[in-house]
Amino acid sequence: MGKINGEPTTIEVLESVHEVLDVLNTFSTHVDKRFEKIESEITSMKSEITSIKSVMVTKDELKHELAKAIEPLATKKDLEDMRGDIVMLIRKEDDKVVAVVDCLKQQQVISGSDANRILSMQPFPSA
Repeated sequence: MGKINGEPTTIEVLESVHEVLDVLNTFSTHVDKRFEKIESEITSMKSEITSIKSVMVTKDELKHELAKAIEPLATKKDLEDMRGDIVMLIRKEDDKVVAVVDCLKQQQVISGSDANRILSMQPFPSA
């Protein structure tokens, strides 16, 4: 077809418009398919999030459970008190051993060097 006075004919314009519409239709079909895929993925993610939320522990629940688990453990003060009690018991036993060694030394059952060697083995050595 030819141009009239250098201008395209109505048929040529309609054919060009039809080509543009075909390209737009192909593009929109492709975009629609991509949107459907994205919508499907979002729906799947929503389902997974709902599932996770149903079994997820909240911060408050975690704090509560940790507090219950830690409660029976000894505190630093408890440990210091126990250490003090143990040291006191060991000192009492050490005093008893020192008394026995002194008694044996006075009765000349053991020598002075043996008494010193025995007393140096104690948890709190005597001078």
